[in-house]
Amino acid sequence: MQVALGKTAAELDPLYPEAHNNLGLIFKFKGHYDRAIEQLNRAVKLDSKWASPYSHLGAVYLVTGDLEKAISNLKKATSLDPKFADAFYNLGLVYLEKSKTAKDPKKEWQNAVQAFQQATTVDPRLYHAHTDLADTYRKLGENEKAILRYRLAIETNPKDATPWQHLGELYLELGDAGKAEEAFQKVRHLGPMSEETLLKMGETQLKQKKYDDALGFFNRALEKNPKNPMTLFDIGYVYSLQGQYPQAIQVYQKAIALKPDFFGAYFNLGDAFEKLNNLPAASHAFQQALRIQPDHPEGLFKLAEIYGRTLNQRGALAAYCRFLETVKEGYKEEVARAKENAARLGGCRSYGNPATNQH
Repeated sequence: MQVALGKTAAELDPLYPEAHNNLGLIFKFKGHYDRAIEQLNRAVKLDSKWASPYSHLGAVYLVTGDLEKAISNLKKATSLDPKFADAFYNLGLVYLEKSKTAKDPKKEWQNAVQAFQQATTVDPRLYHAHTDLADTYRKLGENEKAILRYRLAIETNPKDATPWQHLGELYLELGDAGKAEEAFQKVRHLGPMSEETLLKMGETQLKQKKYDDALGFFNRALEKNPKNPMTLFDIGYVYSLQGQYPQAIQVYQKAIALKPDFFGAYFNLGDAFEKLNNLPAASHAFQQALRIQPDHPEGLFKLAEIYGRTLNQRGALAAYCRFLETVKEGYKEEVARAKENAARLGGCRSYGNPATNQH
C-alpha cells in the first residue's frame, strides 16, 4: 500500500521531491536497490540542496558495496545539513566497511572515529553510534576511550545488552576478569544470553579458576549449538584442569568427530591419555596432531617422550631430533633433555617422519 501511495504522489506531481525520496526509502527497505537509487536520484535532481536523499543514497550504496559513491553522497548530505546525525553515523559505517579491504585499515578506522564522534555530538542519544565508536577505539588500541563510550551507550539505552557484552570482552582482553564478569552478568540480567555471551562468561569463570561455573556456561552454550567443536574443546579443557581425564577424552573425541583437522583437540586428547598412562592411545593422538602441524615443538617433544617410555628408540630419536630442529626459543629444559637423549640414542642422523616412525 505504501509503494502505491508513493507512486501516486510522484505521478500526480513529478516535481515533488519528497514523494520520490519517500518512495526511494520504501524501495530501500524492500531490498529493491536499483529502483531506490532511481527514485532518490530524481529527488536530488528536483532539489539538490536537500540532504535527505543524499543520505539515503549513501545508505543504499553502502548495502550494495559501492563505498566510494556511499562516501560521496553522505559527505554531501552532511555538508548540506551539519546536524544530520544519521548521515554522519552511516558515513562511519562506510569507513568501517572500507577498512576490511584497505591496505591501511587504521586510516579508515580513524575516519570512522571522526564520523561517529560527529554523529554523537549532534545527537548524544544515538546509542548505537557510541557503541560503534567504542568498538573502533578498541581496534585502535585506545581502550580507555572505548570504555568511556561503552558507558555512554549504556547510559543512553540501559536496556541494550550489546555495549555490556562488548565492554565485558574488552575487560577480558585487558585481564580484568572481575570487571568482565560484572559486565557479563549485566548481559544475563537483560535477557537470554547468546551462544557468544555464554562462551565469554565461561572464559571469564575459567580465568578465575571457577571450573564448575565455567562448565555450566560452556554446557549452556553447547545446548544452543551442539555442533560447535570449539565449545566441546573448552568443556574438555575444563575437565582436564579438574583431573577428570575420562570425561575430557570423550568430549575431545566428539570435537574431533565434528572437526577432523582440530589440532588442539588431538593434542589435548594425547595429553589426557598420557595422564591415564594409556601410552598407545596417547602416541596415536600426538601422531594425528603432528600430521596437522608437523613442526609443533611441544607435540614433537611429548611424542619423543612417549616413544622413549614404550622403548621405540628409533621413533624417540626421530622425534627428539625433529624437536631440536623446529624449536626456536624457550623450552630450555626440554632442549637439554632432547639433546641428552638424542646423543644417548646414537645422535641425530637421517630419521624419517617422527609422526609415522613407529618401528
